Amino acid sequence: MMDARGRLPLGVSVGDGGTADFKALRRLAALAEDLGYQSFWVGETRRWDPFVLTSALARDTREIRFGIGVANMYARSAPALAMAAASAWEVSGGRLIVGVGIGTATRAIRWHERNHDRPHRRLAETVAFLRSAWRGDVARPQDVLRVDGFSCGLRPSGYIPLFVAAEGIQGLRAAARFSDGWLSAFLALDEFEAAVRWIRDSRASTSQPEPFQIVPIVHTNVTEDVSGALEEVGKVLGSRDARVRRPGTQRAISERCAVGSAEDVSGRIRALFRLGATSVVAGALGHEEHWQIERTWKCLSRAS
Repeated sequence: MMDARGRLPLGVSVGDGGTADFKALRRLAALAEDLGYQSFWVGETRRWDPFVLTSALARDTREIRFGIGVANMYARSAPALAMAAASAWEVSGGRLIVGVGIGTATRAIRWHERNHDRPHRRLAETVAFLRSAWRGDVARPQDVLRVDGFSCGLRPSGYIPLFVAAEGIQGLRAAARFSDGWLSAFLALDEFEAAVRWIRDSRASTSQPEPFQIVPIVHTNVTEDVSGALEEVGKVLGSRDARVRRPGTQRAISERCAVGSAEDVSGRIRALFRLGATSVVAGALGHEEHWQIERTWKCLSRAS
């Protein structure tokens, strides 16, 4: 499980970028590569287009891989998603990992003016469509995804790893059966362990080929102000998890992130590897100061 330098296979994430300062993001990508991290992930909400950003950052780095963690499948049409990913793959020199997910109904309906019916079926069909499009096949209408006649003119020069970010049985089923890996976020260790077991059983029952990547994106903060850091995490989690909106839920929050000393954070990450993670991404919420992100990355690099 160690890399060539004897380190655990770790990546880092800046969320949706956390800033409009491209030069600052260039510095963070260069720092991540210098520290020996294997991957650098960016998300998609309402700031940077992740395919444009990763393409630009790849020009200033040499080896580190860039992950889209994750692209909202409602933010663009399936053909536009196929073309964006193929373009970023070529510009990055084949260093792209594409993560796709459902996102929220609010974003699909209010932001992107899309129908949110049967999202898990659409997710599975989107993954199948992307694989077909990158082969150069002509699309035919599916059950939910009704694209007809499209053929991607840019054939990727290699195999693009395609991960699914998902929760719940339907989402895990889509990840296990149709993708190359599963991206998770904000899961307690027991929840992560149960999900990994379900995915492995599902893949074994359908004779799916290995390897399959299991990659938790974990909010990580090396800090002495643990209470303050957990409060910030709670603000983010509170909008999506009822368990952290109740009084006295700091423990529930702490179980879903890695906050504290470098030893505490490293211990949490190692626990995820023991439970089946093939890589772990140390994530940021997206609004931290860059010096905080840099401190965490440097401390974690030394501790791991």
